[in-house]
Parts: sequence; structure tokens; C-alpha cells
Amino acid sequence: MKRALLALCLLAACKPAPSAVVAFADRATAVAKVNVAETGPKLAVETVTVYEPYELREVAFSGVPANALLDSVYGDKWRKAEALSLIALDGYTSTVPVSRFLAHKAWFAFARTDRADFALDKKVPKVETVSIAPVYLVWDSAKDAAIRAEGDYGWPYQLANVKLTTFADAFPGLAPPEPGTPESAVGFELFTRYCATCHSLDGHGGKVGPELNAPHNVTEYWQPQWLHQWIDNPQSIRKGTAMPGMPAQVPERQKAIANVIAYLKAMTHGQ
Repeated sequence: MKRALLALCLLAACKPAPSAVVAFADRATAVAKVNVAETGPKLAVETVTVYEPYELREVAFSGVPANALLDSVYGDKWRKAEALSLIALDGYTSTVPVSRFLAHKAWFAFARTDRADFALDKKVPKVETVSIAPVYLVWDSAKDAAIRAEGDYGWPYQLANVKLTTFADAFPGLAPPEPGTPESAVGFELFTRYCATCHSLDGHGGKVGPELNAPHNVTEYWQPQWLHQWIDNPQSIRKGTAMPGMPAQVPERQKAIANVIAYLKAMTHGQ
């Protein structure tokens, strides 16, 4: 029995670190490739427990702090950027404002502590096991109520590429026309974050909800107060609707809704 245990320990010691390579770029310029599992003493691996939004329970991961890794790759430049595009192996892209990384804790995770395979048992829309290798971006949702309230927003798995970007570059078909207003610029960022996964403008964006700009802009046929209430609390307008309202944790929420409407109005044809 002791020999068997010794053999298992030797096998574990000889097992190579998982291939958790992520390529980093500054827009179209390649910057570095990093094996997140082999970052060395300057970026020590941490074990972090998060509330996992796909399994809907607490899960512990091994990973390196996101901000420290970004500092090591980009220096201070990334902290002054507008957004990071997080690109999965299949091309799925989650574009997250840099401000979110600066305000909350995240980790580039490469292993789980409770199972050998780096995978998730997703609960929604159906139960299925999916590989999340090479890297999974996880957030401090067990302690951070604001992050937990946002569900799976900004949790890309099978993460293979990270790119400094702007929202205009990341969503070229959704960028408001120049010159814009400060309100429409903020509304643009909010729309890409909370609305574009379901709604499109002139065919750019999600396909779950209705198109909002073709052939007519939604601000042309919804009275302003009703449009505001619809974004604020859809159930108060249409019982049973599947549309969620603006998330409750959004700072200055009523102003944020007004900014989204300002953005939608700026996108009206002929404006």
C-alpha cells in the first residue's frame, strides 16, 4: 500500500503544469504569451473561492491575480486603457471596462481544487459539462456583492487571448456618431455591457431581443417616460416579459438609464 501511495506521489510530482497559455496584445500589436500556470515567484499562484455563476455554488480555483499579471505584461499602460477584450478559443469575446478590474478582484484561473479536469458543470440553460481550459477569468463573487449580482458577466472561459481596446473598436457597428455628447458616450458603454447581448442596432448586437434602430429607432415611437420605466422595471409595463431591467447594482442607476436613452437617440437615422 505504501509503495502504491509513493508511486502516486511521484507521478503527481512529475506531472507537468497545465498548458494555460494566454496571448496578450495592444490592439493589433502582439505583446506577450504567458503560461499562467508557470508565472514564477513574482506572480505567486493563489487558491481563491468564488461563487461560480454557471454551477451556482462556491468553487475553489488556482490562479494568479489578474491585475498583477496585467501589470507584468503591459506595465501601467493597461490601467489607462478603456477596455479589455477577452477572447475565447472559439472567438467568443467578452469586452470588459478596465474600471471593473481596478474596482474589483479577479484571477486568471487554470485549475480547480476539487476535480482533475478543468471543466464546469453548467446548470443553465441545461446541465452540461464543458471544458474551460486553457484559462478561466474568475471574480471575487463570494465576497463582492456587486460582482455576484452581475451573474456571469465578464466570466469568459476557454480564454486564450487578451487585448487592450476601446469600446468603439470592439463594437464598431454600435459606436455613436461623432461628435457625440458625454451622455451618449457613457450610454454606449452601458449598452454594450447590459443590452447588446440581446438587442441589436442596424443588425449589430444580439438576436434574442428586438432590433432597436431599424427601420425606426425605439426613441421615435416610445414616449421618453415609458421607455425609461421599461428599462428600469420591464414587469411594470408588460407582465411576464423575459426582459430584465437595468441591474440594481449599477451606480447612479436612474442616470445610467437616461444615458442609455441618450445613446439610443444619438443612433437615430439622420441624427
